[in-house]
Amino acid sequence: MQILSKAWYLFEYVTYQIFFIFFRLIEIVIIGLKAMYNELFVTAPHRIGRDFERYLLRSVFIKSRFDILHMTHDYTVNRHRYVRTSLGPDFKFYDRKRNYEFYVEAKYKSLDYYVEKVCICSYDQFLRYKSFEVDAPVYFAVGIKGHPLKPQKVAFIPISDLHDNWISYSALSRYFVNLPLS
Repeated sequence: MQILSKAWYLFEYVTYQIFFIFFRLIEIVIIGLKAMYNELFVTAPHRIGRDFERYLLRSVFIKSRFDILHMTHDYTVNRHRYVRTSLGPDFKFYDRKRNYEFYVEAKYKSLDYYVEKVCICSYDQFLRYKSFEVDAPVYFAVGIKGHPLKPQKVAFIPISDLHDNWISYSALSRYFVNLPLS
């Protein structure tokens, strides 16, 4: 009788483990399907913007020097329920080396052809971002040509230097920086 109860206990334990693994695999598949669904329905402009933001986080505003104080929500979150703080600049950083807080709005421009003037954002966005200057300086990080994950050039433009949402290409070229930032 004792051998039978031990066998039954072992059977129950193994059955429980098999069911646990099975349901965990189902959960992982569902998570993967949700991620794939979200990726399929991200519009091209949102994907380009997200990729350029990833580039900035990975290659420019590196973890060892910059703290992220704020980061706007992405398209997949805002698609379900819009988060109003997404109306502000994409990031607020703290530069530990310079003891300096600032906002960054990321914009990528493919510029496959020559243009005299570049529209950085809509005029409404420009005014909204300008209102954040009372808290901390605001910069546009503008990626030019190449790919959003590896642009050929990056310009950092203080919004205080702009009078509206347009900038001439010659003026933009004065703000190109050598990366990584030192």
